[in-house]
Amino acid sequence: MRDSVLRAVYSTLSPAGHHARLSTLIFHRVRGQPDPLTDDPGAADFEQRMRWVQRHFNILGMTDAVTRLANGTLPARPLSITF
Repeated sequence: MRDSVLRAVYSTLSPAGHHARLSTLIFHRVRGQPDPLTDDPGAADFEQRMRWVQRHFNILGMTDAVTRLANGTLPARPLSITF
């Protein structure tokens, strides 16, 4: 139930088409273990975050996302991930 509510809220905030808003997650690196000095996530934490992201967003490569943003053809809840 909670996942469907979150998707509905995110879809309202970023609908498909010309009114879509592209979100971007920026990571510098992922380490084997979390690094408290740099706040870099560890591999297990990163994997858990990406599973959550996959459930709630439509993940697009940056080039595709920017093209679709310009064309007004983004899906609801679009998200790009960069390193």
